[in-house]
Amino acid sequence: MLTKEGDWRKRISVNEGFPPGNTKTEKDKAKAWKNRLEILIGSLNSEDTFRQTLHDMRQLPPACYSDKQWEVLGAITRLLPYAVAQLNIIFQASGYVDFSEVAQRALLALGDSESPTDLALALDYRIKHLMIDEFQDTSISQFKLIEKLVAGWEAGDGRSLFAVGDPMQSIYRFREAEVGLFLQARSAGIGHLALQPITLRANFRSQQGIIDWINTAFAQIMPDREDIATGAVAYSNSIATHPRLSGNAVKLYPFFERNHAAEAEQVVEIITQTRRDNPTGTIAVLVRNRSHLHEIVGQTKKAGLRFRAIDIELLYHKSVVQDLLALTRALINPADRLAWFALLRAPWCGLLLQDIAALASITRNENDRGVTVKEMTVWGLMCDENHWHGISTDAMARICKVRKILKPCMDHRQRQSLRMTVEAIWQALGGPGCMNPVEKNGHCMANYLDDAMIYLDYLEDHEEAGDIQDLASFEKGLNTLYASPDLDADDTLQIMTIHKAKGLEFDTVIVPGLGRAPRNNDKRLLKWSEQPHNEVFDEKGVSVSDLLLAPIQETGAEVDSIYLWMEKLDRGKEQLEADRLLYVAATRAKNFLHLLGHVGLTSDPNGKTVLKKPAGGALLSRLWLIVKSIYMNALEKNTASGLGQLIERDSKINIDSIDNQSIYRLKAGWVLPDSPKSVTWKESYSNKQIEIEFSWASELARHVGNVAHRWLQKIAEDEMHGWNTVRIEMLEDQFKQNLLADGMSGNSTEVGYAVERIMLALTYAINDKRGKWILGPQHSAQNELKISGIDDNVPMTWVIDRTFYDSNGVRWIIDYKTSSHEGSDIQVFLDREQMRYRNQLDHYAKVMQQIDSRPIRLGIYFPLIGGWREW
Repeated sequence: MLTKEGDWRKRISVNEGFPPGNTKTEKDKAKAWKNRLEILIGSLNSEDTFRQTLHDMRQLPPACYSDKQWEVLGAITRLLPYAVAQLNIIFQASGYVDFSEVAQRALLALGDSESPTDLALALDYRIKHLMIDEFQDTSISQFKLIEKLVAGWEAGDGRSLFAVGDPMQSIYRFREAEVGLFLQARSAGIGHLALQPITLRANFRSQQGIIDWINTAFAQIMPDREDIATGAVAYSNSIATHPRLSGNAVKLYPFFERNHAAEAEQVVEIITQTRRDNPTGTIAVLVRNRSHLHEIVGQTKKAGLRFRAIDIELLYHKSVVQDLLALTRALINPADRLAWFALLRAPWCGLLLQDIAALASITRNENDRGVTVKEMTVWGLMCDENHWHGISTDAMARICKVRKILKPCMDHRQRQSLRMTVEAIWQALGGPGCMNPVEKNGHCMANYLDDAMIYLDYLEDHEEAGDIQDLASFEKGLNTLYASPDLDADDTLQIMTIHKAKGLEFDTVIVPGLGRAPRNNDKRLLKWSEQPHNEVFDEKGVSVSDLLLAPIQETGAEVDSIYLWMEKLDRGKEQLEADRLLYVAATRAKNFLHLLGHVGLTSDPNGKTVLKKPAGGALLSRLWLIVKSIYMNALEKNTASGLGQLIERDSKINIDSIDNQSIYRLKAGWVLPDSPKSVTWKESYSNKQIEIEFSWASELARHVGNVAHRWLQKIAEDEMHGWNTVRIEMLEDQFKQNLLADGMSGNSTEVGYAVERIMLALTYAINDKRGKWILGPQHSAQNELKISGIDDNVPMTWVIDRTFYDSNGVRWIIDYKTSSHEGSDIQVFLDREQMRYRNQLDHYAKVMQQIDSRPIRLGIYFPLIGGWREW
């Protein structure tokens, strides 16, 4: 019934088991059976889901592993516990864990339904309402965590679970998200909790034109029905709440053959035109992968358009970083000829290619299949002027200058920090002044220096004893860093990936690179997949996921049907997610959506130019049924205007750009500018508050005061909401940690005494009538307010513990003092303390009076003894 490719068979022959027969009776009988099968296939022709299911059944893997596969699986599963143990050692040594470890620890911390931990029981008692956002991107481990949190819940017990998500926007499979879990929860609930699904259809973002196009297109792109196992999500129509705008809401720009530069130019043209039409509107350029932005970013900068792009431009691609890397490699290994050639070619030296070839004595072999170079390091050639035959006078002067700077560092290699050496040489060579003059403006110059500092900090983190132990790993890690963005650019033009744009909205959205195929996945040693479903539960009532495993195929062995089937399952999920990724990109647009993508061309048997199908996995392939006619019309127009000549001209442009070997470099007579004059050191702002309060106090009292001040600030910021004696007692361990962090040292008795003092001060403050007035809700209240002013021609700074306006409009300035007094004459003690701190608070009032003309009252609050003084 099906062809090898999985299509309905159109022709029935003897190969399908229908011989023509020898006699007339046999022929009539064979024809009748053949007609019956053709009629059956014809009646099923529209049943695409059934056809796909039949085709999938033919590709099902065997029910069991082969002996060889069991052997490989056994070896891997025995090795994995040791790998996990080693990973835990690394976690402990580095002080860091990954997100997977956090999730696993959370599951372990809760135990299970039969033996819940104390934490699980405490959370079950305390958690009344559970609200989950972005539920469509939940992973299986996260889903299990939710199941454990609600395991003890019963219907009607006053607790509620509220989950929000849009399965059509589930795009995080690379983070183990399984949209099937959302579908499962919606249909069968979570654990034993039944959920009431509510579908929202009103779209409050996009205009009517965009919504109509999305409804039409994605109803054809997305599956007809949902499937938990594969993560298939059926499309749900949206209803627009904004009217249609004039003009084309969605516009497609077809390109033929791969021409990223032309697409980038079109993007810049769209941005320019959009800004002319709507100068204040927001624009976003969204791509599937960061690698798709290289040409676009370059063309946008060339056009002088400033944009915001976080974690988009790879640091490795920046010229300043490539120059610094070449310098680093040259210092590490004097025999690294490529690094030394790059060093001599960099703008701070700028040797021409013919001078580099002459210096290294590079000559071609007679058979023209290779080159011969003199067996001597480049540094050795630079130091021996007898080998400088054939280089220009300008090159000689440049080499001498660079050699003079490099020589001390080469003589003392690995005797100091590599970062310090690289940075010192780079600055002495004039590296900070070697920015491309085309880009030399204020914000680009700042980013240029920031990129250099990011590299140097990375170098410092990875060097060991003035060397890089594993240069390959060092450069690989460099590929994960991103250049400094233009933080001064406004948000009217942003460039980002579609994943980053999720949850955002823009007036105009541009989506280039639709014709680009995603990167191929590498072969894994062990391929595994968890399949959620709602039909199997363990003895504890928790849903059980299927775990599918397939070891890597042995090189040269027969095709592994299990591994191939799992790859096919992954590709199917990836295609479904690609549909949702395209949906996310399209729904970011409020007013206008621009789509750009290319397809290849080929010739039919008659020599006519025809379209190829878009590359498999490309977003354009998912749109192809909707946009194919637009490409065909564009091809007819281009064919009439000579498309072949256009392709040839593009190729010539690429060749010309390769032949262009012009460089920018410092002038031959350039010298490092003089350093600026030394600054005269001035005494920094003093803080009389600290001098007064702690010059006489014991070390213990100082630590108690610091910690008590911070928690009084916290209580005041909370306006005393939720604060009581029980809560303060529960914070006993936290107070100990605060004291240690503040630098307190001593035995457990001293620490315990300090904690008691802190708890006493805070408890009295929240229960005392005066303390409630100070720490409770007040008009325009501020805590730990830093103010500066001039006192006797000396700049000073103070920190006010708390200030606010009372009901009469009087500003109060209040200082907390954790002083204590043992004795009967407490009023005399308070008067003496008032005299001690009066000058300090008068300074506060004097400076504040310059800011606020309203009347000011001053007060000192003593929480340890409930004391109060005001004036």
